[in-house]
Amino acid sequence: MIPTLRILVPRHYFLNGFKPGKAAGPSGYVTVKFIINCSGMTGRFRLLEMDSTYQPAHFDDGITGQLLALVKGWNNWKAPHYKGNDI
Repeated sequence: MIPTLRILVPRHYFLNGFKPGKAAGPSGYVTVKFIINCSGMTGRFRLLEMDSTYQPAHFDDGITGQLLALVKGWNNWKAPHYKGNDI
């Protein structure tokens, strides 16, 4: 079984970097999925957007674009480890 890893970026990075738009839109969830290789380099970014009832949704490109740019711009990703071993 391959473990699921959740890697968190410091909250202040997003709070300082994200500029919300003026228009109110739907609420929901945006998940950014991507790969971190053994060298700590990222790639293969995917966005999953869903409303508050977990149904597929589409949010303003300004919002999702900013989130994706922030995740891509974070340069401190670490190669994942599980039980002391590189994955």
